[in-house]
Amino acid sequence: MDKTGVRSRKSMRFTALRRETYLEMLAQTGNKRAAAEAIGFRRNRMDGLRKRDPAFAADCEAALQAADSRLKDAEWQFEKVDEPEFQTLRQCRNGRVQIIAVGPGRWSKRVEDRFLAILSQCGNIEASARAVGFAGTDICRRRRQWPGFARRMEDALEEADVRLEFRLACHGNVVSPDGVPAGDCPEVPFDPDFALRYLKWRQEKKAGRGRRGRVPEPPSIEAVTEKIVKRVQAIKRHRERGGLPPAADNREGEGA
Repeated sequence: MDKTGVRSRKSMRFTALRRETYLEMLAQTGNKRAAAEAIGFRRNRMDGLRKRDPAFAADCEAALQAADSRLKDAEWQFEKVDEPEFQTLRQCRNGRVQIIAVGPGRWSKRVEDRFLAILSQCGNIEASARAVGFAGTDICRRRRQWPGFARRMEDALEEADVRLEFRLACHGNVVSPDGVPAGDCPEVPFDPDFALRYLKWRQEKKAGRGRRGRVPEPPSIEAVTEKIVKRVQAIKRHRERGGLPPAADNREGEGA
């Protein structure tokens, strides 16, 4: 800028260095806006330069293709980004994948980690989604789109299986699955009726008999108690060591 605070025309020239930086950023992110901002330009100005310069337009297209080739095989929304807390992958309408900035109200790695932490406690997808400011439909769409997220969700649900069975077995006692005084998940309080229905649904799903979108009728308390009595015994065995028994322990006959 000059003394009057106005940028000089010379300082805003599209120099060879700016051209190189723009193409590098474009090849890295696939994001035209981010690439333009990296050199202090607006996207519409870069669009005009491409229209007037066929050679530059071809270089831009090659950079976009390079970005898409590098990013399209990502299985998780925060894979292949430099700063997962502030960046994320997004699939565009044209099918290409680009890196975008995470703004207010967007799904971020911090939000995802919090969602999965709540889900691992309660097993309730809808309630866990609401707790982080999203809807269950958002989670379902993300689960279909990103296999890596689907795997993380399944891990959280597996943990919820164990926690809820222990919680049902210890319901009314002071012992929790973690060997510490029991307490509700702050965002989603413990619901014994939901826990029973959830565990039945998980068993049916793992056995290939589940119905999408519907939670089957719960088994009786007696049936659940008989089924998880070995886990109650496992709590006692592991209480002094302060932790859950291995996930594979005492799962005879449950189809998990």
